[in-house]
Parts: sequence; C-alpha cells; structure tokens
Amino acid sequence: MPNEREEETKYIMSRKKEINPYAIFQPYRGAAEITGLSYRFIRNGCINGTIPCIMVGHDRRVNMPLFLEMLNQESTNNTASGDK
Repeated sequence: MPNEREEETKYIMSRKKEINPYAIFQPYRGAAEITGLSYRFIRNGCINGTIPCIMVGHDRRVNMPLFLEMLNQESTNNTASGDK
C-alpha cells in the first residue's frame, strides 16, 4: 500500500507538462528538446533578441519555424564560408 509521500510524488509527476513537438510556439524546454541546444543558450538568445520569441503572460515562447530557419541559414553560411 503506497504511503503519503509516494502519493504526493505521483501527483507532482502527473502535473508535469508534456511537450507538444507540433506546436509553433515552444517554451524554452521544448525548444531545447527539439533542437538539441541547451536551455540556457535558448533562454539567453530570447532575452538578448537573437532568437525569435514572443511573450505569453510572464513566459517567453520560441517561434520554432523562424528559429529553425535561422539555424539552417547559419549552418548554410558556415558551410559556404568554410569551403573557401
């Protein structure tokens, strides 16, 4: 029979938000899981304006289509400049 602490832990774990990989606007954690970049890198980029994001209440959400396009463009530029 589960004790009170196990029940509390189960309740907290069930409240943890799932990431929807198909959502256009992702929280930092979701963007980090999708891209493989660190949470801190994405958070700092949103704060200093280098990563496209919007404010939703008190949270910032990353615009994933623009962010992925930006990453793709940067990698293409780096590959092209590395060939010379």
